[in-house]
Amino acid sequence: MKKILALVVVFAFALTLSACNKDDNKLVIWSFTDELEAQGDIEYWEEMYSEKYDGMEIEYVVVDTADYMTKIKPVLKSGKGAPDVFTGELDMIKNFMEAGYMADLEKMMKDDEDIDFDAVEADFIPYVWQSGQDADGTLRGLSWQSTPGAVFFRADLAELVWPNWDTVTPSDNAPSDVATDADGTYQFIYDFMSYEKFNSKEQLVTTAQEVVDSGQNIKLFPDEQAIRFFAQGENPKSWLKDGSINPERMYDQIEYMEIAKDFYSDDTASAFTINAGEWSPEWFGGISGPVSPVDSDTEYQIMSYTLPTWGLFHVMEPSSMVKDDDGNVTSTYGDWRLASGPNSYYWGGTFLGVYTNSEKKDAAYDFIKSMTLDTDRMLERARENGDVYSRISIMETISSEYSGNPFLGGQNHFDYFLPEAQKIDVSTVTKHDRQLDTLLGTYVEDYRTGEKTLEEALNEFYDEVEATLGEEYVTHDLPTAPRS
Repeated sequence: MKKILALVVVFAFALTLSACNKDDNKLVIWSFTDELEAQGDIEYWEEMYSEKYDGMEIEYVVVDTADYMTKIKPVLKSGKGAPDVFTGELDMIKNFMEAGYMADLEKMMKDDEDIDFDAVEADFIPYVWQSGQDADGTLRGLSWQSTPGAVFFRADLAELVWPNWDTVTPSDNAPSDVATDADGTYQFIYDFMSYEKFNSKEQLVTTAQEVVDSGQNIKLFPDEQAIRFFAQGENPKSWLKDGSINPERMYDQIEYMEIAKDFYSDDTASAFTINAGEWSPEWFGGISGPVSPVDSDTEYQIMSYTLPTWGLFHVMEPSSMVKDDDGNVTSTYGDWRLASGPNSYYWGGTFLGVYTNSEKKDAAYDFIKSMTLDTDRMLERARENGDVYSRISIMETISSEYSGNPFLGGQNHFDYFLPEAQKIDVSTVTKHDRQLDTLLGTYVEDYRTGEKTLEEALNEFYDEVEATLGEEYVTHDLPTAPRS
């Protein structure tokens, strides 16, 4: 009886061990987006690498963006239930790197005999590569994508406001190689808009006024948040200087606050926007056609939106055609174009990293390799979804093959986004950027609507920074008025 019991116990233990081993043979990935699964990247890795790791499968965990940092940071700190691979936007991975949660990806790549590290670095869009480096310059994260921004504008509305645009000779704002007709005038309306109407923060105010003065119920943007990406112009400054709020950054922010106030008015007819908050029904509605602001019966057309690469496929294109309850279709598909603003910018972007204490680093590295170093896969992915990738060679190949985007009236979005991506500067980015941008946004709103004076708004912002981050973040003499 004892022998039988012992055999049962051993058998039960063996089954438990087998089950544990089976459960343990998983590569756990955490993300704030379902993109890796939706685009087939999970399936691709399992097809290519599962056999190498004895049938390993991927356990993919998606956490809502709003909860992502609060849920993943304790897990990474304790190591209990931590993922082997995790994603993050730029400010997130700055936090992860500083806390020591991201393994040395550079060493893994240099140890991989299939990878020419220097050649790979040279082929990456610079800002993406730099974003994945820690304070010492060691590469710890990479992204397969780049997310430069643009000003999406409706060419049909621009032609209503500036009907003689094609008779304009490029000013000194335009590069010497800008496309022109035989008579030296602009050939493409997107170049005209880029270099004559969207070329500086000050020009945006003038352009918005010209749109209103045209008397055609058109507004330049849905709301003033559209110009926040141009707050610093072509000379961006870090939020922090010596660990405290940077006065020079604040002067740039004050200039932006003044322009945001210029864009606002209680009188919708004279306002530069319809005061439609980002992602509101009115904001989306303006993409497909005329829309009425809240508390107004007057319909207005929205000329422009500021969005990055993902905005093309996930926001603008799907929102450009709407069918009402009677089956009537309102569409602006084909009317949109891409132009550059006062400065290049980015928005979003998903980076990948290997957890420092992962026991499956080889498999985790192979996942990042499949996403960022497997150029055949990246090229296949780019051809399928038209997205903008982080490898220059891939984008050059795709751009040369591409005949033009019908949503953009035939404009080649790759030709626009690749040069823009190569201009982006992330040297000033800190781990506090998202938090500080959000805090200041509240006071920008209070100032532009007249609820607070500029001095009141800024002093309250500094007080909140001190209360949130600590008094050491407000040690400099910080401005409460524009630069004199």
